[in-house]
Amino acid sequence: MSIAVLGTNTEVGKTFISAALAYAFRERGIEAVVFKPVETGEPDSELLKKMGVGVNSVYRFKTPATPMLAAELEGEKIDIEHLIEECRNVLKSHEYVIVEGVGGVASPIWKNFDSSDLVASLGIRSLLVSLNTLGSLTSVITSAKYLEMKGVELSAVILNRSDDSFICKTNTEILKEFLRRELFSLEDTTLDEAKQKLLELVDVIK
Repeated sequence: MSIAVLGTNTEVGKTFISAALAYAFRERGIEAVVFKPVETGEPDSELLKKMGVGVNSVYRFKTPATPMLAAELEGEKIDIEHLIEECRNVLKSHEYVIVEGVGGVASPIWKNFDSSDLVASLGIRSLLVSLNTLGSLTSVITSAKYLEMKGVELSAVILNRSDDSFICKTNTEILKEFLRRELFSLEDTTLDEAKQKLLELVDVIK
């Protein structure tokens, strides 16, 4: 089994959420791993492997940019058929795979192929991660509609780095009403505390 963790944008906490979710699955007795098919910039996959939950990426680029641009700047190309085939091999090789997307839902992996297209090609469900801040309503709603347009099932939304502010509280209330999806709010917290919070999500999506 598997699920994708996608973001409304880059730097919203996808890797943190993915690692915490993997630990939560393992607490439920499910051997979950985190898989970043395409990675740019800082090598998070290496950190995830040191944490005991990561597996190797298919494509890895040093340039901190969208994969298509990073590949072109480094004189490389991304073979989409090869990427999909390798992803399917990883999904078959583990009990539960958390597939972490790169950038936002529409981040180009290669020409006419983005993060959502990859998830759609694999036929797996998704979780959408966003920061909980001013402007998050538009980011989450447009990302959810984009996933729907691409044929990707959205199982739940995670609002990361939430607090007790008026904006955070109203974002949560409005999105619950508008999206009619499971919605989880996480404070800026430790990995272990996030894991405990996400145990409830594991019971929804496993």
